[in-house]
Amino acid sequence: MHLLNNLLTSPLPILLLILTLVIFPIRRILQRMGLSGWWCLLAFIPLGNLFALWVLAFVRWPTVDKQQTGASLQGLEQPAKSTLE
Repeated sequence: MHLLNNLLTSPLPILLLILTLVIFPIRRILQRMGLSGWWCLLAFIPLGNLFALWVLAFVRWPTVDKQQTGASLQGLEQPAKSTLE
């Protein structure tokens, strides 16, 4: 009982809960953006999270660049010539 009481009052469960609720979703979003998941560590550095927010707001996202390049290439495709002419 004493061990359970110490576990519930220690900061470890709270830290694990924060890691689960914050780090994993941020990491997943960053990976979908095509960026490294290591950026999520800036969320826990004071003022580092604001810096990361501003950098991510204005940096080119690799996944968006791929989508735009693919869309522009699709617009350049020529229709196939008909063999009946």
